[in-house]
Amino acid sequence: MTRERFTDEVFDQLMSTWLDERAHGPAADPVLDAALSRTRRARPLPGWLLPERWLPMPLTSRFASVPRLVPVLLVLGLLLAFAVAIALVGSQRRLPPPFGLAAPGVVAFAADGDLWTANPDGSNRVRLTTDPRIDGFPVFSRDGTRIAFKRLPVENARPDWEDWGDVVVADVDGRNPIVLDPDVHSPSPMSWSGDGRFLVYSRTVDGLDQVFVAATDGSIRRQVTTDGQDIWGPTLSPDGRTIAFVKSNVGIFVIQTDGTGERQIAPGPIEQFEFAEWSPDGATLLYSARSGGDSPDVWSVGLDGEQPERLVATPDEEYGATWSPDGHWIAYLSWTGGHRVTVARADGSNPRPISEPGAWRYPQWSPDARHVLAVDWRSGGSQPIVAILDPFGNVPMTSFAIPDVSGLGRADFASWQRLALP
Repeated sequence: MTRERFTDEVFDQLMSTWLDERAHGPAADPVLDAALSRTRRARPLPGWLLPERWLPMPLTSRFASVPRLVPVLLVLGLLLAFAVAIALVGSQRRLPPPFGLAAPGVVAFAADGDLWTANPDGSNRVRLTTDPRIDGFPVFSRDGTRIAFKRLPVENARPDWEDWGDVVVADVDGRNPIVLDPDVHSPSPMSWSGDGRFLVYSRTVDGLDQVFVAATDGSIRRQVTTDGQDIWGPTLSPDGRTIAFVKSNVGIFVIQTDGTGERQIAPGPIEQFEFAEWSPDGATLLYSARSGGDSPDVWSVGLDGEQPERLVATPDEEYGATWSPDGHWIAYLSWTGGHRVTVARADGSNPRPISEPGAWRYPQWSPDARHVLAVDWRSGGSQPIVAILDPFGNVPMTSFAIPDVSGLGRADFASWQRLALP
């Protein structure tokens, strides 16, 4: 018998005996009579004041047990934290692979000294920068989350002001700009590492252009070459280990990012060279250059020591060559009474123009390899246009005008953002 049941039964027996005796006369025990009389008049203690309610005793209650609140709250807290974690992961933007096919995002371009983005059809234009200085040559990072650009001084702020500028990176919306290299002479177009941690570019040092690597968080900047020749157009390999560049009077070279292992892979002299571009698999470089007295042609060269291969050879001038993201096609500019955007297979076969003659500059493929982006700098004397061209002849060209551009080469380049495929 439990303590609680024992107390109740004894109490009931005593109370029954006392009542019976009271009904037939005075109680035999006056003390018990007085005690039980007080008990009957007293109100029972509420449950929350009973010691058994709070002291850990091995009792078996006649009432249903109340669950402990702390374990319940702990379980609810864990479920809530798990739900929040799932929501955060789901809200984070998936990133595309740095090379290969990706989904097309917005297009970045320069207009009247500022950087803008827009949808490929020209809608939803957003101004990224409003600095009084002149911003140009935007290049998206390979994962589409940041953008690099050149920032020139205020127009005519100094002699030969167009030859100077800062190397800058910012978030994809233009916020949080970081100056990686301030007030440098003749900065080249920037080349991103696949992981977005570094930029490669060239700039003038003591009268000669040299290659630099800069961390995109602004922490490190290192000069890679110290050559006695002008070096131009460095571009970083897909694996981030090798930089290709040109020495104008010598040829095309590669070097490791730490400055070691420099070697020549294509003979010179290289004339009218802008920059080379690595194939998506990192095995081949595509470039345009003049060989001797010939007009500029499209060439490719590997790292295996073989001689360069001339992919496109016509009486016209060809330059600005670029790979499609899948490596199956190339696009370039050809001069036939005006610049025309032209495409061909990766081996240079089946070339065909996809634009009318104009002042086209720097074609590049869409991330999904279905279109070619290019800027017609003067567009028949009117405002420059950003054009989306179809390399396969299925749909007509779409374009939108770039407003209020005053020239000076500030609207000659556009960049297409890469997004993760659905």
